[in-house]
Parts: sequence; structure tokens; C-alpha cells
Amino acid sequence: MAGQTIHDLLRGCRTIVVLGLQKGNGELQAGPPGTALLEPGDRVILMGEEQELERIRPAARQTPSP
Repeated sequence: MAGQTIHDLLRGCRTIVVLGLQKGNGELQAGPPGTALLEPGDRVILMGEEQELERIRPAARQTPSP
């Protein structure tokens, strides 16, 4: 996930909505842009159909949180 943008992470997803982005330092961004670059320790807060969420789960777990 680190090094990708939100847009990259969600490529091909049709039902997922990004509610927020919690940065590794604790800062919370509501409705971040798709161009937001993801860094180690970041958490993306999503809502969508379970099938699509499960499909991106492996990519989201590539970088462990601190």
C-alpha cells in the first residue's frame, strides 16, 4: 500500500467510497483526494460492498502498521 495513491489502491473498484485517511502520525483527513500518496502506517477508511473490500484487503496489508 505504501507508495501508492488511493486511486491506485482502488483501481477497478466500483462500490468503494473513501471516507477518510488516518496518517501514521494520527492526523485524520476526511474525504482525501484520490491523489493522496499512502505512506507506511497510514490507514484508509473505506465503505463498500464486502466482495470488493475483500479483494483489496491483501494490498492494504502489505505494509504493516507501526
